[in-house]
Amino acid sequence: MIEINLLPEGLRKKGSTRLGSSDLPIRKILTIAVMVLVVSQVFLAAAVFTVGTQAAWKTKLVSRLKEAGRETEAQKSEAAATDEHLKEIQRLTTRKFYWASLLNALSGSMTQGVWLRSLSVIDERPLVRKAPVKTEKKPAKPAAKKKGQAEKPDEPQETPAEPERRRSLKLEGSVAGSGQETASVGKFLKELKTNDFFSGVFDDIELSDMNQRKIKDVDVYDFVLLCRFKREKAES
Repeated sequence: MIEINLLPEGLRKKGSTRLGSSDLPIRKILTIAVMVLVVSQVFLAAAVFTVGTQAAWKTKLVSRLKEAGRETEAQKSEAAATDEHLKEIQRLTTRKFYWASLLNALSGSMTQGVWLRSLSVIDERPLVRKAPVKTEKKPAKPAAKKKGQAEKPDEPQETPAEPERRRSLKLEGSVAGSGQETASVGKFLKELKTNDFFSGVFDDIELSDMNQRKIKDVDVYDFVLLCRFKREKAES
């Protein structure tokens, strides 16, 4: 059947034109696909670079923090050592007596013919006499317990306390003379005991040992004096 439209051209309906995918050129489709792929690769590369940069920055930050931590520990150790050094200086400057005063008093008490070879501070342990050995006796048989009588517990044995040590100043010296060596040492000992500084610092000063030896043709006596500190002075 043939349809003839007799309406004028201005009143005729115009049909919609559809553009199918088959109408697009194949080259343009390929170009768009390649551009999308290139843009995706660029974004992916940028993302990988950003992640790598952040990881490197974090690693460097962790390394810096560790280094700062080590420097902080070193500064703490140095501060602790400095504090201990300052405390030691404070202890030395707040002593109840000074070694300079002791040496000055010792020098003022020297007598003719006597010279000192060394002086040192020692912790002297008092001598403990051993108890006589007793013969062990066989333990007696326990008496028969009466009915209703409670058994006595064994009494704990007390451990003997260790003898307290005394801090002493040990003076070692020598004396030479013509038969007056013992008298010279006794005079030196008397000078120390009557010295005001020594009497304020020491409880007791005694001759601990004395031995004779020869240097060429001269008789020399070596002696040891022990000056025991007072309790309150021993901690200085």
